[in-house]
Amino acid sequence: MIGQKEEWVILAWGKIAPHLAIWDYWISYGLYRFPTPDCMIQCIGPDLKLFADMHAETIFCESEEDHEPKIAGLAALLRDPQLPEPFRRLPTRDVADFNWLTFSPYTPGRQNIVADAEAAGGMAAALVAAADDAHKQPLTFGITGGPTFTLPPEEVPQDGKCHVFKVGPTRGKKRTTAWAHASRRRGVNVDRLVVPEAQDPTVNDWEAYISLKVKGPAYVEGSTDSNGLWMDRVILVRTTRSHGK
Repeated sequence: MIGQKEEWVILAWGKIAPHLAIWDYWISYGLYRFPTPDCMIQCIGPDLKLFADMHAETIFCESEEDHEPKIAGLAALLRDPQLPEPFRRLPTRDVADFNWLTFSPYTPGRQNIVADAEAAGGMAAALVAAADDAHKQPLTFGITGGPTFTLPPEEVPQDGKCHVFKVGPTRGKKRTTAWAHASRRRGVNVDRLVVPEAQDPTVNDWEAYISLKVKGPAYVEGSTDSNGLWMDRVILVRTTRSHGK
């Protein structure tokens, strides 16, 4: 965490230097002691934004304890999730992105996570079955406690690329899962967003979207590819927006 004096120094250097390198000391001698992290997690985001605004290109973080979660937090904030439009323009606190890093190989069904250059993060949950009957039913997707959609053949994308589909509203609770395929064997648990016993239940209200790709004659007319379905990400957007605050 940087103090007011350090902020003034960084702002001053940012005005005269085209490039900055920051040496940050990630440890607190305040009340943030076990079982809470030594690092003031809530300060990382604003500090890094200040560094970026002032043209910082290198950040060295020195720490003495719990360095793994600190560095993991930093790395997560530096990654560009490459959200599609219009999600990129929304406040980050209003958007939750679930990609292959959050997919389980065991739930909602045993699912293979495979390399896919077109997918978010280069990986996707795939359903490429040897038996064609796995793809006899129409393309279906949904979310626990929310809508279920079945696309008629004429609405299925024919270009073999990932497309984002709106699933609809849901009120999150334990084991809420966004899923794809009629068998519901491809999906991701999104209940990390749930605020249990919230005084205002609307804090658990989200609008769900799912990104899918399909190939093969079961989905694409005249295709010579093998039948397959890929899910590369699920995006949830708050229905009560923070409006950038």
